[in-house]
Amino acid sequence: MNREFYTQDAQLVAKKLLGKILVHKTPEGITKGMIVETEAYYGKLDPGSHAYRGKRTPRNEVMWGPPGYAYVYFTYGMHYMLNVVTGKDSEASAVLIRAAEPLYGIELMKKRRRMLDLKNLINGPAKLTQAFKITREENGIDMINSNLRIEDGKLQKFSMVSTTRIGIKKGASLKLRFYVKGNKFISKR
Repeated sequence: MNREFYTQDAQLVAKKLLGKILVHKTPEGITKGMIVETEAYYGKLDPGSHAYRGKRTPRNEVMWGPPGYAYVYFTYGMHYMLNVVTGKDSEASAVLIRAAEPLYGIELMKKRRRMLDLKNLINGPAKLTQAFKITREENGIDMINSNLRIEDGKLQKFSMVSTTRIGIKKGASLKLRFYVKGNKFISKR
């Protein structure tokens, strides 16, 4: 993906990321998964966003930066979440990568997650970051030219579902969650 791709509206990027390949190269090995579920988050006008009301914090600072960078945050005192910054510089919009279909490095993912169940391996944002070994160290990484990136996948046809986001209270009615219809690797139907 190039920088221009990420300068688009968060909702559009969230839709276009479906079917793309998330790749993370680490000293342990390479992991790859086809993105099957995303959520769009807007800046200061989106009550579900970390940038709601325009408040910049050390936690959300990357969200305000240039598009195409990883915004990784820690939540619930135990989980990392991977987002990619979208839109114009200083707009603070991003797309959460919620789930992916395992493609490559599956044994490494299973080892990191300490589980064998392929269907539940990376079918949620915290599961995905654990299996791909994504932590705060990746926060602020340029996802265009780094070991953590998103690549084009094989062209395939699929239907997309648009629904409400998961796990938020404010802005919960907005239909900004997108997933590949019928894919068994999404986090929640």
